[in-house]
Amino acid sequence: MSFKNISCLFLISFSLLPALAQAYTTDDYFKGALSYYQQKNYPQAIKYLKMVVQTDTNNWQAYQILGNCYHQIKDDSDAVAAYDKSLAANPNNPGLKSYTEVLRATSPTPTPAPETKARAIVREYYDGVALQEHARNQLRQYGQDNLLTREDRNIVNYNMSTCARDDRRFQLGLALLGPTLIGLDAGLSLEPTMNLGITGVYIPGSIFGLSGEYYYAVEPRIKFYSSAKDACFFWGFGAVFGAGNDGNYSTGASWIAPNFKFGLSLMDSNGLYFELDWAIGVIIASSSTTTTTFDYNNGTYSNSTTSTSAAAPWLIPGVRIGLGL
Repeated sequence: MSFKNISCLFLISFSLLPALAQAYTTDDYFKGALSYYQQKNYPQAIKYLKMVVQTDTNNWQAYQILGNCYHQIKDDSDAVAAYDKSLAANPNNPGLKSYTEVLRATSPTPTPAPETKARAIVREYYDGVALQEHARNQLRQYGQDNLLTREDRNIVNYNMSTCARDDRRFQLGLALLGPTLIGLDAGLSLEPTMNLGITGVYIPGSIFGLSGEYYYAVEPRIKFYSSAKDACFFWGFGAVFGAGNDGNYSTGASWIAPNFKFGLSLMDSNGLYFELDWAIGVIIASSSTTTTTFDYNNGTYSNSTTSTSAAAPWLIPGVRIGLGL
């Protein structure tokens, strides 16, 4: 094909683009819907009528025919909704109004799916959180507008302090155990007054008088708070598990320290928390030392391992700071 012929075809195609790109109007969709309705192709008619009412929300004829289509496919609830919109746009239609009321009275009300116990608990929880948040906002506004007496303000401040722990399910922060040990601290509140947590600590070996060493310890725990208020006392149980060895793997140690803990916990309305506790228990530790000797007579190496174990009181103060999420 020559370049001249290609150019002619391009010019002809370009001249047809405005006609090809012309969008359908609302009237075109309405006419198409009427055609499908007469052919009893109700699903296709519904599709076109929805396009009509998207752009022309006051087209009462389209809503009425849409209701007819829904009624034909046995969807009376959507039919009544479409008829109501038609009557809202054109109230002067007594025939449709009477038919809609009859259809509304005779059409069965859809039965919602039964709510599972888990969903009911979730719904009640979020409904309670939303109601609590609304009440707190209202009380704050009353306080700002000086609509509360001094006595009311004291009651509000006292009771609103119970909300901080209700809203914070997770905690993440740092823990300082004893004078030198720093680790990561995490917690999960199963209830506002019960918390599961874990602390992980890297222990410098200089504490044990070793060199080139590494030691780690973790402490799972459970704590019970005296209340859900911002400031309260707590008590609980924990167990420290630790292990490690020196850089040459010649000396190793492991220990467990079950303990009872108690302390004071503070949390503000933003979720920042500070806790001071004491852990009282017993530490049970075992260590092993491997000694390597060289037999000059035989020219061989031999290893001997010495194991020891001991128990001692465990009394460690702890400080935890972080953020409730």
